[in-house]
Amino acid sequence: MVVRFYAAAVLFDALRDGRRFRTLNVLNDYNRQALGIDVDYSLPTKRVIRFLEQLIESYGKPACLHCDNGPRGGRLSLSVRH
Repeated sequence: MVVRFYAAAVLFDALRDGRRFRTLNVLNDYNRQALGIDVDYSLPTKRVIRFLEQLIESYGKPACLHCDNGPRGGRLSLSVRH
């Protein structure tokens, strides 16, 4: 059994016209492979859950998901039930 750890981060940026967008980036924490990036003006919870479920379908369920809250500080690690 391969133990997987995923890292997730939400990044923000803006277009030239001032509209802000977000990216949800999920990486394999071991080899830094980008598993997926979801980009939109809004990333509601249901969409994030659906995106993570798609990644689990493709790459398998991680043992743990690390979420970085960025420059505001804090880091969250979630254990995933098997």
